[in-house]
Amino acid sequence: MTNNDVTLVIPRQPGSEVREFDPADPWEAPTGSEAEAAPDARTRALSTVAWVIPTLTMGVVGFIRLDRPGLWGDELITWGFAVTPWHELFPLLRTSETVLGPYYALVWAWVGLVGDSDFALRAPSVVFMAAAAGLVAMVATRVAAPSTGLVAGLLFAVLPVTTRSAQEARPYALTVLAAALATWLLVRALDRPTITRWLPYALALWLLGLAHAVALTLVVAHGTAILAVRRKAMLGWLLSAVVGVLPGGLLLVMGASPLAPVADLPSASADRLAALPENLFGGTLIGGVLTALALMGLALDRRLALVTVWAMLPVGLLFIAGHITSIFVYHYLLFTVPAWVILAAVALTRSPIMRALAALGVIATLAFPTHTELRQTAGHGQDSKALAATLAARATPADGVLFGPHADGESIVGRDLVAHYVPLSRRPTDVLAQRPPRTNGSTMPTECPDVAACLSEVERLWIVRTVATNDPLAGISAPTRDAVAELYEITETWRFRGLTLALAVRKPVDEPATSR
Repeated sequence: MTNNDVTLVIPRQPGSEVREFDPADPWEAPTGSEAEAAPDARTRALSTVAWVIPTLTMGVVGFIRLDRPGLWGDELITWGFAVTPWHELFPLLRTSETVLGPYYALVWAWVGLVGDSDFALRAPSVVFMAAAAGLVAMVATRVAAPSTGLVAGLLFAVLPVTTRSAQEARPYALTVLAAALATWLLVRALDRPTITRWLPYALALWLLGLAHAVALTLVVAHGTAILAVRRKAMLGWLLSAVVGVLPGGLLLVMGASPLAPVADLPSASADRLAALPENLFGGTLIGGVLTALALMGLALDRRLALVTVWAMLPVGLLFIAGHITSIFVYHYLLFTVPAWVILAAVALTRSPIMRALAALGVIATLAFPTHTELRQTAGHGQDSKALAATLAARATPADGVLFGPHADGESIVGRDLVAHYVPLSRRPTDVLAQRPPRTNGSTMPTECPDVAACLSEVERLWIVRTVATNDPLAGISAPTRDAVAELYEITETWRFRGLTLALAVRKPVDEPATSR
């Protein structure tokens, strides 16, 4: 017997798996590490480190000075819904606030447990964004390598836009989390298309649609990628996607508030598209750097094709729709940030890992001034705490208060600002309100039709505007403006970032001349 006649049999190790690749399927064809055996302990450990470190980093960054910036307009609206009694809130969630209803219901339940402080309102968003950072790393690890996952997760954690969303009582952190979760579950399902993997993907799409229905454009990106690189999985994906989009689609049908034209939001334009990097990533310089890196990392082959269409297709869809309605809104596109970050990490990790981490340090340094600004009292664009402090120091319940018009939500945001921050013992009386906000199935308050009569007993009138203006009465309805101008004289005006406060004192009444 010669040496050529010897056959060596190696038994399969417990838990190992033999995969048969279809060379005609670009998703399955083995390359690099996929052509090797199952990942060893070192690779698994690196994969774990790749998502744990970004998760912890994002959590720490998110909680730093979480409650220092005052709530801005949209956050004040969240607070208003969170403290509304359920019997008044439920009709609103079924009608005018249907699309964001699930998020408001979630915050309502959370506030009922822990209270309505600024810290409590924002804490869930920090947790959501920290989990999203870990998932970004997990997706990047799965479509590339653990080193790419680590860099992608850390890059996501140091961006100003992720900190802003993490420190904001709005649904966008939850939306980003749901988008990253759905994409990670999709990659798992494409690796092994079984019902036990398609079902979690469908549930993640439920979460995505309930968090913010506009983000369901991600499903179009997923389908496009599957059509390009994994057609064998199209039927399973299609069935799970149809099930997954049902709740969010139903919300859009019942109350399409994100699709309704908004007067103060411009339509899509080339200028707004050019400004996307600055607004999407949190600064001009860092936006330019990240966009350049992401474009260098673009790839249409295999797994990275999924990330490429995730980054680009929703932007294109909302830009096209933005010519018809007010939907090309920068924060509606935050769920694409993980994809841009992964592409940038791909570009960075084409060089040795230490160079990639050094580049990450440079990006973090560029972002530091913006992080510092975000944590000032006016860091969210409106210095609501400063206005409230001024009002609390000077006003009394005997004074009256006038708020801006219903347009742009001024009348409700101003009322929420005063109710949230000004103690009841120092709070001026809302003399024009006949019915408060969020009652009787209506979000907006009902105000006194005869302004002069309702102001007849008010000697001092505070004017709270949630815009920066040199004329405190600008934009207010003509009857109200005329009545206030006739009865009062504005004696002092305070301007804060994004806000205006004024004090109007009643004019002296001219006494009739005595006859001789």
